[in-house]
Amino acid sequence: MELQDVRCWLSLGAIRRQILEAITQPLTAKQISKRTKVREKYVCRALHELRVYELVQCLNPIAHKSRVYWLTSTGLQMRGELGYKPTQEEIQQLPEVDWSLYGTVCFTHRSAVLKAMDGMMQPSQIKRRARFQNPELKMSANNARDIVMEFEKAGIVNRVHVRGAAHARFELTRIGKMMQELLFKAEDVTCLS
Repeated sequence: MELQDVRCWLSLGAIRRQILEAITQPLTAKQISKRTKVREKYVCRALHELRVYELVQCLNPIAHKSRVYWLTSTGLQMRGELGYKPTQEEIQQLPEVDWSLYGTVCFTHRSAVLKAMDGMMQPSQIKRRARFQNPELKMSANNARDIVMEFEKAGIVNRVHVRGAAHARFELTRIGKMMQELLFKAEDVTCLS
């Protein structure tokens, strides 16, 4: 596909340009929707078109939900032509993350648990902190415990036994910290200013 054709097509859609500018890191359609204030169904449609024009790529194409998108080299170039100056992090390679796993972490309860973790915590503490961070969140201690157990199997958290404590505590692994950082950055809309 000719770059001139891509430029012309891109200039015809404000939502396409808005989405292209919003992708400053790998994001799901829901995260892009929150950043751009564009309804998720329109974001999904635009992402499909951007994939056809080879401006974005799906990092976890096997997933049916929570697909993670990132810009191709052509997408980075087009975004640059729109006047967006990339940060040093964007120029560097993508972090070594299992994007399929990251996509599953992006679901509401899972991301709330991951964002709430700070140091060694019990699932009940994680739940309380998650509900403090998001008062609208409906989560029980059992939900938090089940998610933490899933995270432990996936290598996102480690179990820490504390001498004399009745219940085990959990802390983030290196992979878990990277995913937590990506989730916090995905919510940071100040990076679009």
